[in-house]
Amino acid sequence: MTPDALRRRTSAGIHGEEAHQVQGEPALSEVHKSQSAQSAVGSQPSAVALEGASETPYGEKSPSKVLRAAGVGLWEWHLVSDQGYWSPEARELYAPGGSGAVSLKLWESALHPDDRERATANALAAIESGSDYQDRYRVGSADGPIRWLQSLGRVETEADGTRIVRGLVLDITQLVTTEEALRRSEAKLQFGIAIAGLGLGDIDYDTDTITLDTVAAALFDLPANVALARKSVHARFHPADAEAIAAKIREAQDPASSGYLDIEHRIVSTSGVEIWLSARKQITFHSAADGTKRATSGLLAVMDISEHKQAESALQASEAKFRGTFENTAVGIAHVGLDGRWLEINQRLCDIVGYSREELLKKTFRDITYPGDLEAGFAQTPRLLAGEIPSFTMDKRYIRKDGSVVWAGLTVSLRSDPAGRPVHFISIVRDISARINAVEALRENQAWLMQAA
Repeated sequence: MTPDALRRRTSAGIHGEEAHQVQGEPALSEVHKSQSAQSAVGSQPSAVALEGASETPYGEKSPSKVLRAAGVGLWEWHLVSDQGYWSPEARELYAPGGSGAVSLKLWESALHPDDRERATANALAAIESGSDYQDRYRVGSADGPIRWLQSLGRVETEADGTRIVRGLVLDITQLVTTEEALRRSEAKLQFGIAIAGLGLGDIDYDTDTITLDTVAAALFDLPANVALARKSVHARFHPADAEAIAAKIREAQDPASSGYLDIEHRIVSTSGVEIWLSARKQITFHSAADGTKRATSGLLAVMDISEHKQAESALQASEAKFRGTFENTAVGIAHVGLDGRWLEINQRLCDIVGYSREELLKKTFRDITYPGDLEAGFAQTPRLLAGEIPSFTMDKRYIRKDGSVVWAGLTVSLRSDPAGRPVHFISIVRDISARINAVEALRENQAWLMQAA
């Protein structure tokens, strides 16, 4: 709506035919000087009266000076004549560096194009209804710097029946920026909660109730967003876990504690489904005048970890199966570091070389390899690391703890990480002393026979 249309509409609604008779009404400057005029908050003098106010007898600053110190601008608008007033602070907010008569058109031109129609409509509605006015809007051009302002006003009737809108305006750009940052942060938090599948509960210890959100309520198979007796949630605890959970809760509710609870436990739904939960709780304590403390509220966060627990159980079963194979096989098995250290060994390897597990883990394979066999193994290792061969096999000698020599059949392969980087060697060691001795005995028999012939 244009300024002229707004003036015509407000004039007709407020003064009737008298609205067109500007002559005889007090001039705006006289209105400003009126000490009896009331401001937008209903208890302050008019804008110009505030500007000229002196300090109080007690040395307190006048309201105008206090508002200026806070960066608050004052404004007035005469509905019929479309004449207005901006304090220096208000003019700096609306039209920095500008000058000239204040009018509705000038105010509208200062508004951001996207807010102009809405802000004008809000002002018009307040004027027509005579209600207090409050609005937020932007000032500045679409391609220039933008500031957020908050304006507060009130339509007041002078002694002669003239209506003037008086108010104040302040820069809330930083506030709006902070609010927007908080909204984004809250949105990210809610998104993270949703992605993580977190369910939340608000605990009131004074009423012994808990209110669950939709996710938590679905896990416990209980109504959401209503105050429930805490015992209705506790009734879902798995019988085998209930006592341990109750003990943890009592411990967290102890005023001498931090009030924090972190526990994994099972619950059972009404249909008998067993669900594993990760539950964390932070309790808030109230301190009384006598120094005593009691739990008053708490925040509960729960997450379904059933799939994690199933995977954990499967991994434990796989580990147990591997460990059984590793320890009970008829051959020696070792994980050897890239630096030659024994990382993990089974009992059969210890038996072959005559060292205890603890003793062998303090050594490298070089320490117990027969000196004459070191070079043969070193020759194959670079090819294995380079990926040229998947494994290599050789016969070699180890020096046992008692100084004797044992022949072993060695097969070495390489374990790499998902990126293809070498992690450690896997060595399979078989005691072939009997075979080597048999071959040597056969060779000696053949030599004897040849000599006898």
